[in-house]
Amino acid sequence: MKYDNITVVAIYGNNEGMKAIPAINKTAACLPGSRKLLITNRHISSDIPQKLLAAPLDYAGYSNFCMFSLWKYIDTDYALIVQHDGWALNAENWRDEWMKYDFVGGLTHAALVNDTLITNYQWTSIKKKLVVQNGGFSLRSKAFMSSLVKNGIMPS
Repeated sequence: MKYDNITVVAIYGNNEGMKAIPAINKTAACLPGSRKLLITNRHISSDIPQKLLAAPLDYAGYSNFCMFSLWKYIDTDYALIVQHDGWALNAENWRDEWMKYDFVGGLTHAALVNDTLITNYQWTSIKKKLVVQNGGFSLRSKAFMSSLVKNGIMPS
C-alpha cells in the first residue's frame, strides 16, 4: 500500500520540536509515500517541512490545538500523530482496515492497578492507580479533526 494520504505529524509548541525528528522519520519510513510535518512554535534546522505556531502551547493549549486547529494544517485525508516517545516500529503491524475509522489510538479512560490494565472507568474508586492516557500516537481522519469546528463547537 502507498500511504500518500497520510501526514505523519508531531506538534511541539514548547520549543522542543527537535525531539520529534526521530519519531517522524522512523514512522514515515514505515509508511512509504506518507508526508512529514512538524508543527512547532520555533523553526528548527531540519529537512522535515514545518508549519509555525504563533505562540507556544502548554498542555491545555496542545489539547485545544488538536481538537480545534490541527485539521487546518493537514493537507491529506489522515494524520498520524507521533511524539518523541511514540512512533511506528514495524510496518508489518499496519492494518489497512484502520483507514475505515476516523480515530485509531491507544487506550484511554484506563488505569494500571497492580500491573493490571483496568478499563471502562472501573478503576475510578481505586485509590492506588496509574491513569493511562492516549499519549498522542493516533491516526485521525481529517473529517474527524474538523468535525467540532464544522459543527459549531468552539473552545470556551
